[in-house]
Amino acid sequence: MTLVLGFLMGMIGFVIDLPAIGHEKVITERWGIPFMMQAWWAFCICSAIYVMTSLVTLPPPEGQVAGLTWENPLEVLSSTERVGLSDPRLLAAGLLSLMVVSAPQSLPFAI
Repeated sequence: MTLVLGFLMGMIGFVIDLPAIGHEKVITERWGIPFMMQAWWAFCICSAIYVMTSLVTLPPPEGQVAGLTWENPLEVLSSTERVGLSDPRLLAAGLLSLMVVSAPQSLPFAI
């Protein structure tokens, strides 16, 4: 629910604030809300949607969510259940490698 409503809210805000559609940026210029404050308020609204949705819906059955979380954060290091492309350790190592390789090119100065 948060993903859908947050996406719709973001798209509507983007279209309202696009000067190509109207004559001015409604949210930024007419209402006087800077872009970063728009992001803050969108976060607050999405957080409220998330909390309200989780409070009014029933929790999923235990069998449906079993295996989706770990008992503690260090369990991911010792767990050998997943092997392959869906292994979180492999995905984390790939992401770290990508960040290390691409970081020097994106910095404005040489390391």
